[in-house]
Amino acid sequence: MEADQHNSRIFHLVVETRDPEHERYAVSVTTKGFRTDPEELAFRPDGDFEDKVLRIHERDEKRRIQDFDLLERTCSAVGESLFRYLLTDAARQQLQAYRESVPTTRIALHLPRRLYRFPCELLRDP
Repeated sequence: MEADQHNSRIFHLVVETRDPEHERYAVSVTTKGFRTDPEELAFRPDGDFEDKVLRIHERDEKRRIQDFDLLERTCSAVGESLFRYLLTDAARQQLQAYRESVPTTRIALHLPRRLYRFPCELLRDP
């Protein structure tokens, strides 16, 4: 992360494990070398989200999503849910303010291993 901190286009969202048993995390933001105080977040995706993630990753020909438009809508829904799940209200406000000053902002996610199973490459602002 150190090398990218000076790249003003990168908004670093840092998620760290606080209480793995209860899916509690600390979220902070790093931009231009400044890091916010961590804010607690409970990451508890609902069953619909989990189902969509499974359908996206499905390899069985009969169960996977065959229709491209449906796959695209499902991926968008998962990405928007991830955005809501991973960004606290304060982080969303900071991202919005940062985007106003840096329109070509890129988001770098720093996640604990517990969250690697989610397709964070689909993250998108609703």
